[in-house]
Amino acid sequence: MDVNWTAILVAFSAGATGVIGPLFLSAQQARREAQTVRAAILAEVSALLEVIEDRGYLYGLQESQGELLTSEPDQHVIQAQVAITDSYKSVYQAFISRLGALTPQEASLAVRFYQLIEAVRTDVAPGGVLYEGSSEPADFEETARLLNKAIAVGKELAALSASKKSWL
Repeated sequence: MDVNWTAILVAFSAGATGVIGPLFLSAQQARREAQTVRAAILAEVSALLEVIEDRGYLYGLQESQGELLTSEPDQHVIQAQVAITDSYKSVYQAFISRLGALTPQEASLAVRFYQLIEAVRTDVAPGGVLYEGSSEPADFEETARLLNKAIAVGKELAALSASKKSWL
């Protein structure tokens, strides 16, 4: 019995291409999705960090704390009112279901950043302790500490994502 190895090899190659091709395309699509999610969240985090710095929010909280520390107890009330809509995290909300495309460390940092920012937002939005006004330096210290943590986490995320050469 004569075996036609050429015909077998051609059939095997065609079958392998039919299986490997879609797997390769699927892997490429997942890689592009991770790049998109990473770039979009990094852009939003970077923009929020710029706004925080340019508007001097951390400095303002620290200054208010210092002012209350030097004033008579319960004699001076300071308000910190910042109008922040939910749109500040629109990219994060759009990609929340696809955070799994990021590395575990990136996803963890992104969630921590937005949770810390949300805690600060709660304090300076209507109904928040600083929005209503406080004479307690500790209230301003706590919010400043949370904002400082959010800034550090945001910078760590930016540095980590920037080190991912494959997404550029």
